[in-house]
Amino acid sequence: MEPGRHTTTAASFTVVVPSRGRHDLVAEVVGTLTNLGCPTVLVDDGSEPPIRMADRELLTLVRQRPQGAGPARNNGVRHATSEWIVFTDSDTMWTPATRDRLRQLMAGTPDRVWVCGETLLPSSVRTVTADWMRRLQDQTRPASRSEDIEMATGLMLCRRQEFIDVGGFLPSMSGSGGEDLELGRRIRSDGLRVWFDPDWNAINCDRPFSFARLMAREKNYARRRQELLSTGIDAADWLLLPPARFRHRLLAPLCSATAVRTLNRLGELPDASKAAPLVRGLLRAAISANVRRVG
Repeated sequence: MEPGRHTTTAASFTVVVPSRGRHDLVAEVVGTLTNLGCPTVLVDDGSEPPIRMADRELLTLVRQRPQGAGPARNNGVRHATSEWIVFTDSDTMWTPATRDRLRQLMAGTPDRVWVCGETLLPSSVRTVTADWMRRLQDQTRPASRSEDIEMATGLMLCRRQEFIDVGGFLPSMSGSGGEDLELGRRIRSDGLRVWFDPDWNAINCDRPFSFARLMAREKNYARRRQELLSTGIDAADWLLLPPARFRHRLLAPLCSATAVRTLNRLGELPDASKAAPLVRGLLRAAISANVRRVG
């Protein structure tokens, strides 16, 4: 069923969610948003089979051919009529606190300021991989209202007209990853600012959370960074993992598919195990080796 287009009023917001696949997960994410009273536009970016959603009063379901997360978000904005736009990912679960903090931000954010929140790893996942990523997140978290950040669309708030005025996401950037960095550079050149608000957060629930999926994501980011560099945009390295202190050729054995599968299993060990420090070192080295090979 195709839910009808919703209408919104001034000083209201619309949540835009792009998705390709993730059928069960995005249904849960969108269901949570509408249950929280959030008007939502879900953009199905060419999923096969198409995403199906039950009819909901606050939901607009839009379908398009596969174009990528950026163009999907642009399409979602075109179907919104609200003053504010909120971008969130199809693997990001909101809580009532997420919605309540959003309302506070809309009341207190000046013109020409965009706000990025934070997606947190679920506390219920306590593996070597998850806890290692959680610690890295804690170590790199900027101060509240810091402007020394990369824009991140996992949780982002802006005024709809400002988004339209800067041209939205670059249509030529297909796929997912890096499109927010390109837009972030562009809005700063137009004199807009990006704030980080650690008190505005939601849960990243991409299931299953594993080292193999983390590896695939980081390799995709490395490719997208090269794409940005080829267009003359010198994006900062937004990979979450610092490089290992070894020469690449010494890490080559960690680039094989067999090594990644093995490390994936090791990364699923409880973080309290005695092997955790060694496993974390191997995970870090494998990420560095694979990303350098891609780059």
